[in-house]
Amino acid sequence: MGADEAHRLHREAVKRCPVCRGAVNTAGIYSEGTKVALQHRKSHGGCPRLQKHYRGKPSLHPEALS
Repeated sequence: MGADEAHRLHREAVKRCPVCRGAVNTAGIYSEGTKVALQHRKSHGGCPRLQKHYRGKPSLHPEALS
């Protein structure tokens, strides 16, 4: 399921990052059409989706959701 569909249909559900499996929130950006972004609840250095924090080696989030 894509981020926009999860944001639209399952707003209250717990969501996880498809890369590191950490908990994420979905946030809508409502200028120039609707776009949805995934935002990690807690960042860590093993997820390439977090460019500011990524340390170059992918790993599961320390608090990964199953």
